[in-house]
Amino acid sequence: MRKISWPLAGWLVLALAINASAEPQTAITVSTITTELSNTPRTMTFSGPVVGREEISVYASVAQGKIQQVMVDEDQRVSAGTVLATIDPKLFQVQRAQQQAVRQRAVAALAQQEASLEEAQALHSQAKIDLKKANPFVEATPEQKATNEHVAEAHAKAAQQAVNMAQADLALADAQLAEADLRLAQATITAPVSGTITTRKAHVGMVLGQSPEPLFVILRDDALEVELEVSGADAARLTPGMTAEIQVVGNNTLYKGKVRRAANQVQRQSQVAKLRVRFDKSPNVILGQFAQVRVNFKVQKAIYLPDAAIRFDGANASVFVVNAGKAIKTTVKLGERSNGLVEIVQGIKEGTQVVTGAVAFLHDGEAVRVAPESKSNKL
Repeated sequence: MRKISWPLAGWLVLALAINASAEPQTAITVSTITTELSNTPRTMTFSGPVVGREEISVYASVAQGKIQQVMVDEDQRVSAGTVLATIDPKLFQVQRAQQQAVRQRAVAALAQQEASLEEAQALHSQAKIDLKKANPFVEATPEQKATNEHVAEAHAKAAQQAVNMAQADLALADAQLAEADLRLAQATITAPVSGTITTRKAHVGMVLGQSPEPLFVILRDDALEVELEVSGADAARLTPGMTAEIQVVGNNTLYKGKVRRAANQVQRQSQVAKLRVRFDKSPNVILGQFAQVRVNFKVQKAIYLPDAAIRFDGANASVFVVNAGKAIKTTVKLGERSNGLVEIVQGIKEGTQVVTGAVAFLHDGEAVRVAPESKSNKL
C-alpha cells in the first residue's frame, strides 16, 4: 500500500471541512396546531364553605327573667310565629296587675272630676241667669251678682282643667297597662321567620342578660350559598347572574347555582374579595361543608391556544409561528384563561400554524420540522 503524502492529506481534510460547513442546519422537530375560531366554553373554578344566605339571630325582647321552657332544638324546622321558648311570666303578671290598679284609680278620678265639672257648670249657668234678670227672692245688688258670675265661671274653668288632667292620667295609665301587656306577651319567644334552627343557646333556668349571644339562630327559608374568596382580578370578571355548577365535598350530586352577590370591595393587604354563589334548589348539605364551584362565562368565538404554546419574556407574551420551515417569534395579546387554554386577542389570525411545545428553547428564525402526526391538529 502506498502512503499518501502529507500535502495531499491536508487538502483532503480541508475539503471535508468545507463540505461539512456547506450542509444545511439540522431542523428541530416540533408539534404544532392550526388556529381556528372556536366557541370554547370558559369556566373558572373556586372553592369555599357552604353558608346560610341569611341567618336570623333571635334574642329575648325583655332584659330580665328566666327561661321557663324551651320548645325546639337544633336542626328543627319552624314556621314564622312558632313558639321557641317561654320566660317565667310571674314578674310580668305582677307588673300588669299594678298597672291595672293604677288605671282603675285613674278612671275613678276622672269620673269624680267630671261630676265636679257638671256641678260647676250648672252654678255658672245659674249665676249668668241671675245677673241678667231681677229676682225678688234673691237679695243681692247688681255688683254682687256680677261677682258671683265671675266666681262661678272661674270654678267651672278649674273643674274643666281638673277633668283634662284626669283624662291625661287615664291615658298614661292605659299606655302603661299596654306596656305591661306587651312585656307579658314578650315572655313568649316566637320565630320571626320560617327556617331551620341552626343554633340553640337557650336552656331552662337560663337568666336573661347573662350572655350577649342570641338564644336561637334561624336559617331563613333554608337558603344556602357558597362563600368564595377570590383574587381582585377574578372578582372583576364575576358578576351577578352568572351560572355555576356546585360540587360539595363528599356529595356526588352536581348542583346548579348562580352568582348572587358580586364582590363590592377588595381587601387592601391580601387583595382578596368575597362573593356568594346561591343554590338554585335547597341542597341536602351541611353548613360549613366545603364546595367546589365552577362559574361559567359567556361563550364567545375566539382563537384559543394551550398554555404550553405561550412564551413570556417579562410582561410580554409571544408564540412561534411556522413559516417556510422556520419558527418566527410573534408577539400576541392575551385575553381570558380557562381550562388550560388562553384566548388570543391580537397577534395571529385563523389558519396560522403555531408551535405548541418547548417554546422556551426555540430561537426566532430557527429551522423547524413539523411532526407529521401533528400537521392536522386543531383545537
